[in-house]
Amino acid sequence: MTSGKAPGTVSPYAWVILALIFFASMAGPLNMAKVPPLMSPLMKHYEVGLTGAGWLMSVFAIVGAFLALPSGFFMGRMGAKTTGLVALGVLAAGSFLGATTDSFVILMLSRVLEGAGMCFMSILAPAAISAWFPPEKRGLPMGIWAIWVPAGTIIVFILAPRVAALFHWQHVWWLCAFYSVLIFALYLLFFRMPEGPATGAPDTREELRKMRQTMKRGDPWLLALAFGAYNVMGVSLSTYMPRYLEAERGFSPETASLLVSGMLAVTFVSVIWGGVLSDKLGTRKKCIVFAFLSCVVIMGVFYLPGYGVVATMWGMGFAGGLSITPIFTAATEIVPPDEAPFSLAVLTLGQNVGMFLGPLFFAVMVESAGWVIAMYACMPFVLLAAGAVWRMKMR
Repeated sequence: MTSGKAPGTVSPYAWVILALIFFASMAGPLNMAKVPPLMSPLMKHYEVGLTGAGWLMSVFAIVGAFLALPSGFFMGRMGAKTTGLVALGVLAAGSFLGATTDSFVILMLSRVLEGAGMCFMSILAPAAISAWFPPEKRGLPMGIWAIWVPAGTIIVFILAPRVAALFHWQHVWWLCAFYSVLIFALYLLFFRMPEGPATGAPDTREELRKMRQTMKRGDPWLLALAFGAYNVMGVSLSTYMPRYLEAERGFSPETASLLVSGMLAVTFVSVIWGGVLSDKLGTRKKCIVFAFLSCVVIMGVFYLPGYGVVATMWGMGFAGGLSITPIFTAATEIVPPDEAPFSLAVLTLGQNVGMFLGPLFFAVMVESAGWVIAMYACMPFVLLAAGAVWRMKMR
């Protein structure tokens, strides 16, 4: 699609769309990340251990793994606007359900709904941005959008312990539900795709052909493998670090969440820098591999005494953030433009498999071998991620 302007130009409305996509995407991590800062009260309320609480994160991700490929087809068939409305509606429904139940099983079901919503948003957003911005100018907008996960996570990490202390942990679910409804209304009113030649309704057989063609390509699967392996470490870290700082380092819940928020805040700089740098250097691959190897080095000295662990946490956040924008941008570039939704679907599949396995693997390692060994056990996954990207053919 084009906006009718000369190649390489950007419509002013593209920045409106970017802002709308950003705030709509942020509804996903707001809902996803409300569990880690509230893990202690949740474990107490439902009388579950660390592994049981980890399921609240893993079940969020597993539905994304199952829906990743179908959601790419859904977007190709239904379009970006309908896909976004479905995503935000499901996120709101899941959070409302979680806010109104005292059953752990129903709470798990609400996490399934929220995971489905975030899955749809993660596929929709890069494709919509790619439609509004030409390839040579995607680095900056993709970098800005890539803040969606740390931004949403930081906000809920800061607010959740305080809201729970003043009221009840379920009030955090209510806040996330109301945010999703508000953004649903704004998205309904203002979102549109760029103007282009008139087309009929998407042909189902043609969309299936595009999906099959993408499935046959090796590079989308390698990128998905890399992102999934990286997320085993990344999601484990963001999930359990508040609990670690409380239980092992003696920080209050509010301080622990604030310190972990700092780890995510530094990615505000690195995700944008990663996109701009990969544009200027003309390479996505080297930026991603450098980011992954930097994470491995930092992981080797992660558990420093005192506030040293905070420095390594923040270093991990910065290094990991360098990879995010090049990864999502590469997913739209390693296939023809009309296959971008399906390439992003494959990437989302890998991401969600890693998000599912990470919290469970890390919790089992902590309970059987301790926190230090659990962190070291994540290092091979990040090395695997670096190796998979190095084998790819990408810009």
